[in-house]
Amino acid sequence: MKRFTIRTLMAFIVITAVGLAGLRNASTLWAGTLLLATLGLLLTSVLRAIYSAASSRAGWLGFSLFGFAYLALVLSPIVPERLTRVLPTSQMLNYVYLQVSPPPIGVGGGGMMIIGTGMANAMSGYGSTAVTTPPSPSPPSVFWKSLFPGAVNQASFSDIGHCLFALLAGLLGAVLARRLEKSTEA
Repeated sequence: MKRFTIRTLMAFIVITAVGLAGLRNASTLWAGTLLLATLGLLLTSVLRAIYSAASSRAGWLGFSLFGFAYLALVLSPIVPERLTRVLPTSQMLNYVYLQVSPPPIGVGGGGMMIIGTGMANAMSGYGSTAVTTPPSPSPPSVFWKSLFPGAVNQASFSDIGHCLFALLAGLLGAVLARRLEKSTEA
């Protein structure tokens, strides 16, 4: 069983800390910086897959394949937005955004019907004073707002989150590739 080195654990901690700082202070500068760093790590993993010893090539190749595949899925203009919207990662980022910054009144539809002269008149359309009012938005969650105050900038917040999910996908790809490599050796 391979153990993690201190260098690997420190790299994981630094990447996690920088990513959370980016999510906390989401801006276009943070989004661009983390996108560049993510691409740099993924491209470095390609070089490591080419020039490493045979025993660690599979992990680096899995990291780069899964990381690039996720980034291509969420950031490529070729993939329709309707597909990227249904990804669990996109839904999670939207959930956090809505917890921090709920939509203003009147956005989102789905109002409540107030009927003034009774149900029978409202159903028939005679003499009703039906007015549609938007539902009152829920107040922002204090927990999420204190954890991610930068989530009010939704585009940057989503871009930063997708960069972090690309790195997470890369880690999952590395683990999967290493396991597949070990199963074929046996």
